[in-house]
Amino acid sequence: MKVIIFIGDGVIGHVTLNKIIPDMLAIGIEPVILRTKPPALKKANIPELKSISFLESGILSECVEPLLDNFQTNDSQPNNLTLSALAKKYQLHIETVEDVNRYDFLSSVLKDKEIKGAISIRSYPIFKPETIRVFKEKGFMWNLHTGLLPKYRGVFIPYHAIANKEKTYGWTLHEIASGIDLGAIIATDSIQLDKSKPILETYLSMSDKGASMVVGALMFFQKRGNIPSVKQTEMLDSYFTFPTAQKIKDLKNKGIRFANDIAETYARLFTIRGSLEENILINKIKGELRTSKTIIQNEFYEPLDHQAA
Repeated sequence: MKVIIFIGDGVIGHVTLNKIIPDMLAIGIEPVILRTKPPALKKANIPELKSISFLESGILSECVEPLLDNFQTNDSQPNNLTLSALAKKYQLHIETVEDVNRYDFLSSVLKDKEIKGAISIRSYPIFKPETIRVFKEKGFMWNLHTGLLPKYRGVFIPYHAIANKEKTYGWTLHEIASGIDLGAIIATDSIQLDKSKPILETYLSMSDKGASMVVGALMFFQKRGNIPSVKQTEMLDSYFTFPTAQKIKDLKNKGIRFANDIAETYARLFTIRGSLEENILINKIKGELRTSKTIIQNEFYEPLDHQAA
């Protein structure tokens, strides 16, 4: 049995995938990893949001992966591997898909009888009705949404949850349907929302629970051939879009930040404490932060620039 995993370029999805892959293989499911790119959205095309994207995705793809993929793996491995290292360790197929709705891609899915479904994890292409139909006929199509549905549809959920003075923050595993985050709910889980934590740590604190929801649902599907779900109730104003530059500034003034020391965070996630790789990676990221014009404009990271110097 094969299951396609659509994954974006962000560190949150990659860390979650590191927790999912070994458990999938342990229950006899072969992951097929397909990297995707998000659509170009005008709402996200402002310097502040580009800066946040760089901190979550750009550093991973431009600094972490190229550097660590050049190091040979040894007996002692970090908690998380880059996607290429993950694929190499577990002998998995991984490729980039430019358009998840193309006929030739869907045709290849239909021809592979072992594929029984797909899961989207921090992957943002818009799946068209025909694509959804193809995967549901194969078995299922799910999304691991980094917010609690139905109240928090959309993007940048931890920011909005903090702004709304929520006490908890959580993720939802749900079926993919036409419309954003509208599919029936399979499972939810949550943690206490620690407003003193930076946003990246809030996301990462849910990665274990998110992975458990995915693997649990896969085990159920494996045994029964289906999985129970609950149709979402309608909630007014439950969709949260990209924040404006002014909204970002307001959040910054409330003390909300994306990360404390981004170089140390990536090193903690992808290298071993005290290793040569840790030292080289930290220096490389700090150098990138010093020279990046994008980071200078980042409202969430500006107070911490001295840490990257």
